[in-house]
Amino acid sequence: MEAHPPRKLAVILHADVVGSTSLVQKNETLAHERIRDTFQRFSETISAYNGIAHEIRGDALVAEFGRASDEARYQLSALELVEDDYEGAMEQLLEIMRRDRGFRDVVGRNGLLAIFGILSNKGPLVERYRSLLMDHLH
Repeated sequence: MEAHPPRKLAVILHADVVGSTSLVQKNETLAHERIRDTFQRFSETISAYNGIAHEIRGDALVAEFGRASDEARYQLSALELVEDDYEGAMEQLLEIMRRDRGFRDVVGRNGLLAIFGILSNKGPLVERYRSLLMDHLH
């Protein structure tokens, strides 16, 4: 089995002001002032949620958030499972449990148990993640 580099989930936000060209044509100073003020508020909100505004240029903003949704994490676990990256898949499922134990009708727990079965319920990987699962449940 080939080792995969660890994956990192991120949420990327790209915001673009629709119709900014016509706004600028009507009143350039006012349009730029409003866009700048809006993006300043966006930047404050992005920072409040531990995001980073990477670029603000003209009427566009790009930001990154390190915490992805549990749904994205669940989809990544499925991809890692298909690629036989059992540890990566189990790590994603365990993180889902840490964040929201009841997500998708306890998919984290059920997914871990399913992978344990795929691995014949034995081996150091199963033992480690079974222990982490039990620690989280109790």
